[in-house]
Amino acid sequence: MLVPAQAIVMRDGQSVVFVVVDGKAVRRALTSAPRDVGAMKLLPDAVQAGDRVVLAPPESLRDGASVKIEDERR
Repeated sequence: MLVPAQAIVMRDGQSVVFVVVDGKAVRRALTSAPRDVGAMKLLPDAVQAGDRVVLAPPESLRDGASVKIEDERR
C-alpha cells in the first residue's frame, strides 16, 4: 500500500503508522523498510486496503486514542 511520507512517524525508536479502527488510533509497526515511490512510501506490511491512515500524526497521538475523521469530501 502507498501512504504519504508524513504518515510514517517514529515512536520509541521504531517507524510506525497509525490507522483508525472504530474511532481509535491503532499503532502499527513497520517490520520492513518503506520504499520511496515519488512523494509516497510503499509499505509492504502494516497497512491493508481499506485502512484509514492518520496522515500526519502529532507527537501526542498514542495507541488507543480517540480520533475524529474529517469529511473526505472537503
